[in-house]
Amino acid sequence: MSDAYLVKPDRKFTQEIIDSGGKSLKKCFQCATCSVSCSLSPDSRPFPRKEMVWAQWGLKDKLLGDPDIWLCHRCSDCSVTCPRGASPGDVLAAIRDYAVRHYACPGFMGKAMGRTSLLPLMLLIPAVLIFALLAGIGHWNIPEGEVVYEHFLPHLPLQIFFGGFVVLAFILAIVGASRFWRDMNRQLPPGKNPVGFGAGLMSAIKDVFSHGRFRKCDEDKNRYFSHLLTFYGFVGLFIVTIGVVIAAYIFDYYPIPLFHPLKILGLLSTIAMLIGITWIIAARTGKPESTETSTGRDWSFIGILLTVVLTGVATMVLRFADVPSVAYPVYFIHLVVVFALLVYLPYSRFAHMVYRTVALIHARASGREEESVGEAKASA
Repeated sequence: MSDAYLVKPDRKFTQEIIDSGGKSLKKCFQCATCSVSCSLSPDSRPFPRKEMVWAQWGLKDKLLGDPDIWLCHRCSDCSVTCPRGASPGDVLAAIRDYAVRHYACPGFMGKAMGRTSLLPLMLLIPAVLIFALLAGIGHWNIPEGEVVYEHFLPHLPLQIFFGGFVVLAFILAIVGASRFWRDMNRQLPPGKNPVGFGAGLMSAIKDVFSHGRFRKCDEDKNRYFSHLLTFYGFVGLFIVTIGVVIAAYIFDYYPIPLFHPLKILGLLSTIAMLIGITWIIAARTGKPESTETSTGRDWSFIGILLTVVLTGVATMVLRFADVPSVAYPVYFIHLVVVFALLVYLPYSRFAHMVYRTVALIHARASGREEESVGEAKASA
C-alpha cells in the first residue's frame, strides 16, 4: 500500500493541539455545520470539517501540508454556528501555531517562541546584544547635552547590526516557507500539478494588500478594519525607515525636517497602528470564550507590537521635551522590542503573514480556489 494512503495517527500531536488552544477539539462530531457556514471555504474539499477530523485522528503530516489551515482567517463564523461548541477557529489557530514551530529554522527557536514563559529570556537576548554593541563602540554613559539618539548609539553601527539580523531572519523565514511549499505539493490530489510560484503570486499579493478575504467574514466584520489599519501602519513605518536610511547615506540628507513627507507618513502610520492594535485588543477582550480563545502567544505578540508603537512615540516626545535621563532608556527599550518583532519574525505570530501568503499563492497556482467556481459553472 502506498504511503499516501497509510493512516499514521500521532496522539502526541493531538494532545499538543488541545494544549495549545484547541481544547474543544474532541467535541466535534462531524456535522459539517462549520464548513457550510464559512464564506471562505471552497465547495470542493471544504474546510474546516476535514481538518477537525484529521486533528482528532492525529494526522499531523496531512495537516501540516494542508494550505487550508492558512486559508482560514479565524472569522469565528464556524465557532458561532457549531452546535457542539467545538470552536473550529481555535483548533485551526492552534494547528497554525504548531506549523510555525514545525517549519521553524532552527527548530529550537520555534519551540522557544512557542512558550510564553520564555518571553522574558527572548527579550533579554536582544538587550544583551545591544549592550554588547554599546560596549564595542564605547558608549556606556548617557550623553550630556540635548537629546540626540545618535550620540547614544551611532546610526551606522546600529543599522549594520539590525540590518544583518533582519536579513538573516528573512532568509530563515524563506527556508521555513519553502519547506511548507514542498509539503503542500506532496498533498496535491491526484491529477493536480502546481503551475508554478509566479502564477499565483500577483493574485495573492493583491489579496494580502486589500485584505479582501477578511471582508468576507460575517461574524466579525470589524476584524477587517483593525487588521488593515495595523498592516498598513506597519508597512508605512517600514517604508519610512528605508526612506530615512536612503536619505541619510545616499543623499546625505539628515536630520529630516519635521514636516517632510517621510515624517508625515511616519506619524500617520503610527496613528494607524495604534488605532488598529487598540481595536484588536478591545475586540479580543470583548469576545466570549465560546467564540474565540486568546492564548498567551496572541497576547505576547500584541504586547510586543503595542510596545514598539508606544516606545516609538515616547522616544520622539522625550527628544522634544529634552529629558535625557528618561529618553535614552526608553530608546533602548524601543530597540529591544523592535529587534524582537523583526528578528523573531520566523517564529512568532508575525510568521503567519508569511505562511498565509505562501498558502494563498499555492492555492491560486494549483487551482485550489478556482475549484468551486468551476464546479458551479459545470452544474449550471
